[in-house]
Amino acid sequence: MNSTQSAFLGLLASALSGEKAAIPEDVEFTALCGLAQMHGASALLHYGVKRSGLPQNEQLRRSALLGISRQTMMHHELGRFLEACRSAGLPAVVLKGLAIAMLYPAPELRSSGDADILINIEDLPKISEILSKLGGEIDSNLSEADCVHANLNALHLELHTRIAAQGFPQAELLRGESTVQLEACGLRFTAPEPTAHMVYLICHLAEHMAGTGFGIRQLMDIAIFASHYYDELDWDAFNKQMRHASLEGFSAVLFSLSVRYFGADKRLLQGDSEPNERIADSLLEDILTGGLYGRATAERAASYSLSKRAAEGRKASVWRSLFPSGESLMRRYPFARRRKLLLPLAWLKRLTEFLKSSSASPLEMAGKTVEISRSRVQLMRGMGMLGGTRAKLLRLERLMPMIMAALEEGTQAKLPIFGGSMQPFLKSGRDYVLLEKPATPLKKGDVVLYHRENGAYILHRILQIDKKNMLYICGDAQGFLEGPIKPKQIIARAVSFEIKGKSHGLKHPKCLFYAGFWRWCYPFRWLAAKAGANKKIKG
Repeated sequence: MNSTQSAFLGLLASALSGEKAAIPEDVEFTALCGLAQMHGASALLHYGVKRSGLPQNEQLRRSALLGISRQTMMHHELGRFLEACRSAGLPAVVLKGLAIAMLYPAPELRSSGDADILINIEDLPKISEILSKLGGEIDSNLSEADCVHANLNALHLELHTRIAAQGFPQAELLRGESTVQLEACGLRFTAPEPTAHMVYLICHLAEHMAGTGFGIRQLMDIAIFASHYYDELDWDAFNKQMRHASLEGFSAVLFSLSVRYFGADKRLLQGDSEPNERIADSLLEDILTGGLYGRATAERAASYSLSKRAAEGRKASVWRSLFPSGESLMRRYPFARRRKLLLPLAWLKRLTEFLKSSSASPLEMAGKTVEISRSRVQLMRGMGMLGGTRAKLLRLERLMPMIMAALEEGTQAKLPIFGGSMQPFLKSGRDYVLLEKPATPLKKGDVVLYHRENGAYILHRILQIDKKNMLYICGDAQGFLEGPIKPKQIIARAVSFEIKGKSHGLKHPKCLFYAGFWRWCYPFRWLAAKAGANKKIKG
């Protein structure tokens, strides 16, 4: 860490605590201002300079005032939107944003480019009407399967219809449970209760980490939120969720940096996972050099798809940097998402932007992109973020928007098998299932893709259907039923399987065996599991 970065962190800490920061004489304010702009933290830096009794910098003051004005306008528009939703009886849960900004010395000091709101997907038509009445509209060019983007004057809204974080109580929140009522900037709003919100914040940063990274303000959010709500958090439940998502090491490093640089509650260091100081220093270096969401340079921005691939256990190469997947291009260029024939044009546009951003050759830039991606993946591996569960979640997050889009268009979708719950019928990493929306009533023995109330997507088999048409579902390798599952939770039904590279229709003997005899053997599966375990022990 250089002297400018050290001074930057000291002044940000001063903004939070009010204690004067000691700044080396050789630090140039121009460099500090540039770092603050890169992280969207000009207002915080200006406040830290003021609290430290240092001479005011005109460039920094103007940038801070501009940021504060923008945040004030955004809060005003957010208040209009939330009040309209409340009047219409529509649940709207604020994620991050104002729920964290209210914990800063002044809410306007925390910069934000948008507002994240959790909504019911069934409410989208009414919300679209509300936006229209308020002078806003939904941006169909940016909207994805689980997140609808909208613009309301100075405010950009991300309306989430599903949260991928494991264990996140989405259904309860939308029913008004597991929530807290907060007030800031004259606005009353609903937010998740602290433990669920803390889980979401860590999972959200982990998703950015698997892409291009995140900035220093996101780390400050963790420090402030965890310290403020420490005594209210259910740490046993939080740690359980972190272990399940392979994020225990990541959260421990975040807490370590929070305590070291931002004066967070020292009790955060009492967790089960001991942070590695070398890895913590490497993460801080990645944060400081990456800027807001890690997109400080063209090479870092281009590393997104490569980091995702590597985090999922797939190869990242110079070739893939020069020729990204169609999925990656469609995410970046909405016109290619609407018209897939325009993918070559999207690739040319990306290459042009890539070349304009640097004087280096395409191969040099591609090599640098791969280097950045591999460095971040190594860092994630050091924090234990690339366990089997985490890799599975990342792959599902990447695939589900495309699968949902295909199903909505009335076409079939191909889903690779993750995990071992459908063994021995379907094997993870080898087999695939072909899905389509159910055109006929569901029946016992069907393999279905459904979503749990916590937002997780699951592929299991229907074992029972009761008189109320509620479903009871189980994986072929499992010995317990999950249910009742509502029919509306079913997304798709399997129409064929690809096993060891060969296609198997529903009438194939192997498929009939598992849909029939193996399903009937459900009460005795524990015997087979025990025999398998004994065989492994003896072997």
